[in-house]
Amino acid sequence: MSMLSALLRALRHAYASPSLMLVGLEDNLAHTLPRGGLVTMFYGVLDTVSGRLTYASAGHTPGVVWHAATRRIEWHYGRSVPIGAVRGGALKRMLHDETLDLEPGDLLVHFTDGYSEAMREDGEQFGLARIGAVVERHATSGVRAVIDALDVAIRDWAGTGQPMDDETLLVIGRTASAATTETDTSVSRASRDGGVDPLALLRRATEEGSRLTLGADFEQLVAIRAWLQGCCGPGALEPRSARLLESALYEVCANVVEHGYAQQPGCSFDLWWVPGGERLLAPGHSTAANGVDMHDGYFLVQDRGAPFKPQRSDLLDFTDAGVRRKGRGIGLHMIRKILKTIEYHPGTAEGNLTLLQFDFTLAGNPGGRQ
Repeated sequence: MSMLSALLRALRHAYASPSLMLVGLEDNLAHTLPRGGLVTMFYGVLDTVSGRLTYASAGHTPGVVWHAATRRIEWHYGRSVPIGAVRGGALKRMLHDETLDLEPGDLLVHFTDGYSEAMREDGEQFGLARIGAVVERHATSGVRAVIDALDVAIRDWAGTGQPMDDETLLVIGRTASAATTETDTSVSRASRDGGVDPLALLRRATEEGSRLTLGADFEQLVAIRAWLQGCCGPGALEPRSARLLESALYEVCANVVEHGYAQQPGCSFDLWWVPGGERLLAPGHSTAANGVDMHDGYFLVQDRGAPFKPQRSDLLDFTDAGVRRKGRGIGLHMIRKILKTIEYHPGTAEGNLTLLQFDFTLAGNPGGRQ
């Protein structure tokens, strides 16, 4: 397996397709694999924009796809021998590329036989049917829910005994919407009509903005205060406005940590501040017509975690005791009350991008109009 991993890294750009890659791996392993030695392998290339997966499977366990449109699963079986199982070019004759189009909301689940062949005390295997049933029950809750549910199901089935084989699981999900926008001002209309381009906002941020990189850890969010003071300059905001802006940015970033990355170690995301002074609108759009004025400057959050699925709702009524008892949605309520603009663009080529604007005219104006 170490040799296979090294070969894959060395050869991954040398072949034009997954099937050719697997044949190339067998050619390079032929002189080192002992007689009777073999490798099952699934290899695919995913276009994350279109959702198309081009793949080849050399005798590997089948993959299961959950289709959001039908709420049903579909098994995909390979039709080739494993690498090294039959010498003399059998793999090259049998193997070919296949394509799978993942539609919005779909999930692909792949696993090693440590899952399907996990044994109960009486010797019965967990099997493909039970894997499919778990996927069907939990797919609507997303990738993490499927992973956790399968792990729990396998542990419950096999008991406390050690796994009989390696247990490796891969789950790929395509978000249900790549164009959902959460917004509180007319900036959304400009965006939908070709007004504000989120990637243009990111390009300008990388060229002219101030960046704070944060880990997926709540403790790291305390750095926002000092960073914000450095961006805006001492005394640029009166104390109350500074606290409000810091609180709003903290809540946005906390959502990324908790829901986007589930506090996974090693993950990080960026918070940018871009001073005002330029309108980033498409040709033919004026700030007056769209109600969008980038002279005020903007904050931008860039992350590659699980996309947020915003729900349009009215602001909370805290005179309602039920709202107070429920305690949910308060962070989003606070963000919407403090910021004048919130625009969310999930699943762009550069990850999830969130545009945020604060009304600096209420408390000084760092870098914008005087």
